[in-house]
Amino acid sequence: MIYRPFTDYEGVDSGLWWSDNPYEDVSPQNKPASMGLDVTVARPLTQENTDFVSRHWAVASGKLDEIGDVFQDFQSFQIVVSEKVAEVIERFEPGLHDLVPIPNAWSLGSQQRIDKKLYFLNVHATARTVDMERADVTWVVRRSDGKKIPVLSAISTKKSVVYPNAEEGRHLRRDDITLAAFMSGALVAAMQDAQVLGFNFRPCTPVLH
Repeated sequence: MIYRPFTDYEGVDSGLWWSDNPYEDVSPQNKPASMGLDVTVARPLTQENTDFVSRHWAVASGKLDEIGDVFQDFQSFQIVVSEKVAEVIERFEPGLHDLVPIPNAWSLGSQQRIDKKLYFLNVHATARTVDMERADVTWVVRRSDGKKIPVLSAISTKKSVVYPNAEEGRHLRRDDITLAAFMSGALVAAMQDAQVLGFNFRPCTPVLH
């Protein structure tokens, strides 16, 4: 079974941004810092990207008892996870994904440092996964250059149609066209066994010929 991992926004406070001043909320005077990732292609982080993580504070909006094991949208390119999640991923696919330790993390809600280890996760492994004809795919116009790009807009199991053989030998990857993120059933089971907080794993519909 192939799953789409989503962030459970109702279960945890997953808000997070990068800042030079972690003690105050985002404002015109305290704008969030941007890593400047190219979200149109899945590729390894550059040295500049990893240096960014080292230089800035990761600021979580929630209080310490409100945050979970994942921050921001897991379907985006701005994923932050706990050590618990990072260890499960590394156990299944050691060295395949970028997991950059975050040295400075702050809880704005509790106004204190987050002691547990957090990692910036970059999923750049890809595999043809989405059935572009059967899945609910939307073509959107990218603001930067006006180019039309495909986005897997499906949230339901019925509309998330995938090729079942895409799971063979893979546990965490992006579709090579839509760049949507997927997990194998084995990885999802391991995440659930580890009792990670903040995920919503939604099964996909395999193509039946």
